[in-house]
Amino acid sequence: MNFKSWPSEIKSKALTWALGLARALGLAEGLGLARAIGLSGALLLAGPAVSAKESLSQTPSALRALTTLPDLAEIIQTIGGDRVQVQSLLTGHEDPHYVDARPDFVAQASQADLLCSMGLDLEVGWLPRVLSRSGNRSIQRGGPGFCEAGRSVRALDVPSGPIDRSMGDLHPHGNPHFNLSPRSMAEASEEVLRVMVGLRPEWQAEFESRQKDFVQSMAKLEEAVREKLQVLKTSGAAPLVIEYHQEFTYFLRLYNIPSLGSIEEKPGVAPSAAHLAQVAKRARENSVRLALANPSSPRRTLRRFEQLSGVKVLRLPLSIKPSHPELATIARLQHHLADQLILALGTKDSEQGVQARRDH
Repeated sequence: MNFKSWPSEIKSKALTWALGLARALGLAEGLGLARAIGLSGALLLAGPAVSAKESLSQTPSALRALTTLPDLAEIIQTIGGDRVQVQSLLTGHEDPHYVDARPDFVAQASQADLLCSMGLDLEVGWLPRVLSRSGNRSIQRGGPGFCEAGRSVRALDVPSGPIDRSMGDLHPHGNPHFNLSPRSMAEASEEVLRVMVGLRPEWQAEFESRQKDFVQSMAKLEEAVREKLQVLKTSGAAPLVIEYHQEFTYFLRLYNIPSLGSIEEKPGVAPSAAHLAQVAKRARENSVRLALANPSSPRRTLRRFEQLSGVKVLRLPLSIKPSHPELATIARLQHHLADQLILALGTKDSEQGVQARRDH
């Protein structure tokens, strides 16, 4: 179809997409705005990552939502139902601390009515650049389409006193990895609901009803996982685990699994050889049985910790992964984490119980 024959509304959206891509690629400054849009338009017609037909055929009244993590996309989809079209920038395979502000992220952000992040500075290293390059006023900080889910969460590990870079990548507003707690995700849905209602007040009753259902589902999920983890008999026990980085803290504290803390000397900074030896010694002395890490945590450091401490390292996902059936939803991720801990820490009977549930 010739561009001139497109309906005016579609033309407008296509130009918005092209402008977003131009800014993402850094073309606007060097070529001038008109030439940059023209070049980006050519890229659009040549077949961008998201085709023009797919990007522009959305229902006009639908809320176009974009999230950083797929866990947040599940909240929005649950609350919005068929009133929303939601996509996640990340797939669940990345470490959300360390992501590039990719051009396709900018292009998607340029078309979004709503952008929802975890907040608490989890995405501070890359999301601000995506927002500034998108040219989309609605989703800038303070705009009607800007959402930080962490605003309504009771954050853990909020530091007290002055904070500076010598303390590592310390999050001044608290630990941002609340997506591993159903209770915290229920709290996060309150801020998501507030922003969604602000954008589509005519659907307030619908959104509020579904948000209540989501909160109830999270409460039931917490109860089910807590019952499953009872086989570990963690109440009043010595520390069972240690974390490389405090990414599993919300999960561990929610289910009363004792932890010795973290292997890192400072958040986001690899431990020195001397510190690693000290932590390994403490782990041995406290009979810690398991070290938890995410798939991208430094392998060499963790191998050395295993050698010094005799403690096995278990790598666990930090987010849901829609492409993996066992990890595709908040509920499935919670049960996966519980099952993996039971297999690593539990008795033979509990391991057989996990295997039986899988076979079933």
